[in-house]
Amino acid sequence: MAFLDNPAYGGPNTWRMILQQSQPQMDGQGLLAPPWGDCIREAVQFENSYNWESDPRFAGDGVVGGVIGFLEQMGRGDLMQAAGQTEEAARNNPGGGVPMGVPMGQPVPQQFGMPQMGGQMMQGGMGLPQHLQCLANVQKIEVKEKVNFLEALTAIIGQEIEMANKYKIFNDGGEEELFYAAEQTDCCTRQAKQCCPDCAPWKLHILYTQNGQQQLVYQLERGWTCTCLCFNRPVVEVTDVVQGKKIGSMKDPFACCNLTFSMRDAEDNDVLYANGGCCQWGLCCPLPCGPCAEVNFPVTDFKSGDDVAHVQKKVPGCCKFFLAPDVDNYKVDFQKVQDPNWKALLMAFTIFLDFRFFNDNSNDDNGGLMGAMGDGGE
Repeated sequence: MAFLDNPAYGGPNTWRMILQQSQPQMDGQGLLAPPWGDCIREAVQFENSYNWESDPRFAGDGVVGGVIGFLEQMGRGDLMQAAGQTEEAARNNPGGGVPMGVPMGQPVPQQFGMPQMGGQMMQGGMGLPQHLQCLANVQKIEVKEKVNFLEALTAIIGQEIEMANKYKIFNDGGEEELFYAAEQTDCCTRQAKQCCPDCAPWKLHILYTQNGQQQLVYQLERGWTCTCLCFNRPVVEVTDVVQGKKIGSMKDPFACCNLTFSMRDAEDNDVLYANGGCCQWGLCCPLPCGPCAEVNFPVTDFKSGDDVAHVQKKVPGCCKFFLAPDVDNYKVDFQKVQDPNWKALLMAFTIFLDFRFFNDNSNDDNGGLMGAMGDGGE
C-alpha cells in the first residue's frame, strides 16, 4: 500500500493520513465521495503513468487494489461495490481525476509523504477547507500593513507607543480582500519589543475574510527567547487552526549583514530559503520612489537551490512614508509553489519579515534596520 503514503492533493498530508480521518461515503451517483473517491481516481492515474508492476513497493494488491483493500480494513466492506464503480469510472475517463502529487511520467519519490514544492494541486482546491481552496486558486497576493495613527504620532514626538500591528491580504491587484491579520500580543509585552527586540515574544492571528467570512485560520507565535548573536535564534511557529496542526515555522539565522530567513516544514526540516542580501537601495536608502522603494527577496528550494517564489517589500507612498515610514506593503509571487500550505507559510513569512526588519519607525530615534542587521537579526 505504498501509494497511500504519497502526498494527497500536493501535500503535506499523505493519503493514508487523510483517509484515516474521514468517514467513507457515497455521492449522489453511487461512487465514493472525496477524499476516498479522489484517492482512487489518483491511484488510477498513477497506474497509467508509472511502471508500478516492476516496483516491489507495489507487490501484492497493486495501486488501486491497495486503496480498496485499505477501505475494507477500515471495516467498510459494504462500500466495495461503490469503490469498484469509482475505479471503473476513472478508467473510462482517463485524465478526469485529480492531478497527482507526482508529475506525469516522473519516477516515484523515494520518500513517500514528503511535500512536493512543485506538486500539482487538485483542480480549484476541491475537497480542501475554504481558506486552503482560496490559496490554491491564487498565484499572487499583496499584504498591506495598516497605519496606526497613535503609534505614528507618538513616534514623531520621540517616544513611540507600540500598537498592535494589522495587515490586510488581497489578491493580485488589491481588488479583493482574502485574509486579515491582527497582532494579539498584550500591551505591556508589545512595549518590550522596544527595549529587548531580540527576546520579546509576539502572537498574531490570521482570519479568512473572503466573501464576508470571519474565520480564524492561522496563528503565528514567537515565544520568549534569550537570544545573543548566533545563539538561541528565535523561531515563529505557524499553526493551521482549522486543521489543528502546525504547518511549519520560520527562523532568522545569524548573519553579519544579509537579511536571510529559513522556512521549515512541520518537522522543522528546512524547505525554503529567502535572502535579501545587504546591498539593495531599498535597504540602504529607503524612499517612496524608484529603486529605493523596494526590497526583493528571492525564495529558493533549500535542497536544490532553484528559485521557486519571490517576495517584494514595497513602500506604499509619500504620505504614508513621511507619517509612518515603518508601514510597508508586500507582494508575493508563488511561482512554482502550488501547495496551499506552503503558500500560507510564505504569506506568514511576509509578516515575520515585517516584524523582524521593517517595523521600526525612524521618526523615533531608537536605531532601526541597519542596527538590527549589524546585530545579525533579532
